[in-house]
Amino acid sequence: MVAVCELASGALQAVVGACPEGSTTFYGAGINLFDVFWCASTGMHVQKLCSFNESLSMLQSYKATGLRFFRFFATDWGPNKIFWYRNPEQNWKELDRVWDAIDASGLYAIPSIRAGSWDEVADQVVPGLHEGPNDLVCNSTSVSRGIANMYFTQFVRRYHGRRSLLMWELGNELNLMPNLPPPHCSESDHCFNTTAMVRFTKEMVALIRDIDPVSRPISSGFSTPRPFAWHMEHCPPNSSAPGQCAADPSSRGFWATDSAAQFRENLRAQQAAVDVWSIHLYVSTAAHVITRRG
Repeated sequence: MVAVCELASGALQAVVGACPEGSTTFYGAGINLFDVFWCASTGMHVQKLCSFNESLSMLQSYKATGLRFFRFFATDWGPNKIFWYRNPEQNWKELDRVWDAIDASGLYAIPSIRAGSWDEVADQVVPGLHEGPNDLVCNSTSVSRGIANMYFTQFVRRYHGRRSLLMWELGNELNLMPNLPPPHCSESDHCFNTTAMVRFTKEMVALIRDIDPVSRPISSGFSTPRPFAWHMEHCPPNSSAPGQCAADPSSRGFWATDSAAQFRENLRAQQAAVDVWSIHLYVSTAAHVITRRG
């Protein structure tokens, strides 16, 4: 169980378990201010679109709503993460500036550290490497994993003491990738399966836990599972008609739509490593979730 607690001082604290004595359970909504750091980051190359001033404006506008916490991307997007690797001092200076503004606002933040895309950084660091998502997730000695571990370690060490830090998030929507066919993860192989993804997320959770003395809750940052995620996990990739998938013989195989029970089973499996289950609802997936909420 995870709870967000309001202490006697009025401060918020997220805990794994029950709220401490003298506090009350806090019930509230937050919002996704995904680009509050991106606007302030040189690595995102968005200075013609937004800047640190827009980051401040976002925080001020959100504060005025009366809501108290939000989630944001705490790294640059995808291959742009190379900016941190090549310009660490500038990267941390810009992120510190955003954190200082969050602290000053009185708001609380859930940083999405972003467990994926480090293979795109590795391929820029080592010319000719050609690693992919399978290397990052399945190979703990890959260059991609080493770089991911480096960023997570530096990030958690730097920010675990921030007043405004509510909880951690692995991020972002890695659960949309399991079992996808080529060329999503390589030219010839399907993407990693759910077992490999959960092993990877458990290892990233352990890395955070080893550093954070408060042991704040950790969220997955996952999306709603694909409508056919269970079948992608349990059926042969080339199955497309009844009788071709032993796990569900009456289905149309790999791309068959999951039942409510299959959806719930897969959802539990994907989120096994974390304290907080995350699903991102989009127009294309909301109806699927509503009809399978049972």
